[in-house]
Amino acid sequence: MNAILCGGVATDININQRAEQEARDGKPYVDPPGVRGRGIPTDLGNAALFLLSDASEWVTGSLVAVDGGALIS
Repeated sequence: MNAILCGGVATDININQRAEQEARDGKPYVDPPGVRGRGIPTDLGNAALFLLSDASEWVTGSLVAVDGGALIS
């Protein structure tokens, strides 16, 4: 059993929410230090494909953080 720890992924909903927040605050949103912004759905798909592939044959009981550094910041 493995798990993908999902970070912030750009979706229509949160793209609109961030734009509304920026308009309301009058300044751009800044990601916390160490975070490389939001990912895209393909980032999660690539992690899933890796875990489904033969390349991950010896990956067992792992938590795979796909979060642009949010977990360590």
